[in-house]
Amino acid sequence: MKWNKKISLLRLGVSILGKFGYKIYSKNEFLTPYSELYLTKTFSKKDKLLIFDVGAHRGETVSRLIKLFPNSKVLCFEPFPDSFQHLKSFEAENIVLHNFGFSDNSGTEDFFVNHGSATNSLLRSSENAEHTWGNPEVYNQKSKISCEFTTMDSFISENNISSIDFLKIDVQGAEHKVLAGAIETLSQKIPKLIQLEIILVDTYEGQKSMGYYTNFLEKYGYCTIMISDMAFINNKLVQIDLFASC
Repeated sequence: MKWNKKISLLRLGVSILGKFGYKIYSKNEFLTPYSELYLTKTFSKKDKLLIFDVGAHRGETVSRLIKLFPNSKVLCFEPFPDSFQHLKSFEAENIVLHNFGFSDNSGTEDFFVNHGSATNSLLRSSENAEHTWGNPEVYNQKSKISCEFTTMDSFISENNISSIDFLKIDVQGAEHKVLAGAIETLSQKIPKLIQLEIILVDTYEGQKSMGYYTNFLEKYGYCTIMISDMAFINNKLVQIDLFASC
């Protein structure tokens, strides 16, 4: 078979798999459902959604969400000052930025700044993080600073929010702290759909397991409905995104 024909067939295969919610990751040669396709099947492009982007970093998620749902309002939460400066370029009438994060308490907390800003966290990197992820720099701690945090319950109450269509939480192992500060919010079923990033391998001190999150959410009436964006290293599953709805 000629090379050009092989490429054409490969592209056709990728296109067909994409229609069923799968994406090819060439580095590890695994197929995995991905969140964007699921969201577009759950919501319409015309919908006027209220979206929370918790752990907005430099705008990677909000830039995709606003293209998928241009009529929606996105509230972004990012405590790290440097990342927040980059995030400012996305500020618009329907994109509201907050330079604080969510945790289980309100006030200032120690925030661990790593060489890879995407790995910054309320949790300190574990000793095995470098080995687990095969990158000697990304998880190395560069500094520790104080950042502002509040609870989601406080924010929801203070802003009289009665419903959130989509709540995305990606805070590098500290998702359990965000949820612990959202007990009333979850009890009232305010978020209709939740997406959590869950790290499955030893990366942060005090991180929680997938079982912890599924059990926690079930206590408040949220059922796991999909696993997406699976990441593999050396044929081992290391990270997933979990979708839950009430």
